Amino acid sequence: MHSILIVSVLALFLFLACSSAPESQSPVAIQEELDKLKQALLDRDFMTGVARAQEAAYYDALGQAVPSFISAEDSSQVILKSLRDERIAATLSSFYALECGISAMTRRKRGTTPLTILQQVEAWRIDTTSKLLLRCFADATWRTGQPFMSLKSIVKVQPNYEVQLRLVAKKMIADLEDVAGGSCQMQTKKIRHLMQDSTYMHKMAEYIDPAILKTETGIIERSKYEEKVATNLPGAFALECGITFLAKTKQQLPSALIRSINENTISEEDMMLMCRFANATWKSSQPFRGLNRIKGSTFIPFSQLSDEEVEKDRVQIRSAAGFFTQNVFSGTQKHY
Repeated sequence: MHSILIVSVLALFLFLACSSAPESQSPVAIQEELDKLKQALLDRDFMTGVARAQEAAYYDALGQAVPSFISAEDSSQVILKSLRDERIAATLSSFYALECGISAMTRRKRGTTPLTILQQVEAWRIDTTSKLLLRCFADATWRTGQPFMSLKSIVKVQPNYEVQLRLVAKKMIADLEDVAGGSCQMQTKKIRHLMQDSTYMHKMAEYIDPAILKTETGIIERSKYEEKVATNLPGAFALECGITFLAKTKQQLPSALIRSINENTISEEDMMLMCRFANATWKSSQPFRGLNRIKGSTFIPFSQLSDEEVEKDRVQIRSAAGFFTQNVFSGTQKHY
C-alpha cells in the first residue's frame, strides 16, 4: 500500500514538473518575433516613444518629477562634436561588449579568470553558447551608438563582430600581462583601471581601427533632439539583444520571455544577465557624450556595482519590456 502511494506521489510530481516546463518553440516562430523586435528599433517614432518611456521610468524610480522630454526650442538645435571623438566612441563598442561578456562568462564558469577567457576568445575556441553571447553583447553595444550619429544610421551594415572581439581580446591579453598569474579579482581590478583610462581607450580604438589615426579632427553638427533620444535608448537595445540570446538558447518565444519580465517570473539568473546587457549598452553610450565620462565612479565592471546601481539596470529592462509588450506584441493600437 505504501509503495503504491509513493509511486503515485512521484508520478504526480513528474507530471506537474513536465507540465510547468515551457515547451520548446520552433526556430521559425522565434525568428519571426525577433525580427519584429529589431524592426521596431529601426522606426524613428518607436525609438522616440521608448526613449520617453525609459527616461520617465528612470525619474520615477528616483521618486522625482519627470521633466519635459525636450522643449520645442531644443528640438531644432544642434550640438557640435569632434568627428574623431565620435569615431573613437563608435569603435569602442566592441571593447565594452567583450568587457561585459567576459564578466558574464567568468560567472558562468566558476574558477576561471578573465585572462583565460580572453585567450580562448582570441583563438575563438569557445563553445557555441559563448559565441552567441558575445555576438549579442557586440550587437547591443554597436547598435546603441548608431542613434548618436543619426536615428537613420542603424540600418547600416553591421561590422564583423568576431574579428573585432578577437582584436580587443588580443590587446587586452598583452595589457594584462603583469597580472597574468593573479586572481580573478586582481585581473578585474586591472580591467577597471584600464577602462577608466582615456589614454588607454584612445589606444584601444586605434588598435581596433587604425584608420582613426587618419581621421580629420574637424567639427560636425548633431541634432540635439536625436542626442536626447539616443541617450535614453540603451535599455531598449539591451532588452532586444538580451532576449535574442535567451530566446535562442532556451528555444522560447521572445514575447513569452518579455512577459516573464513584466510578470516578475523570470529567473534571477536570467534577469541579472539582462542587467549585464543594460550595463554594457549604458557604457557604450557614454563616450558619445564625452570620453571623460568613463572616469565616473559607476563606470566599473558589473560585478563591482552596488545593489542600487544594478537596480537602475533592472528599471530600464522592466520599462523596455513593458513598452515592447504594449507596442509590439499586444496586437492593439500603438501608444507612441
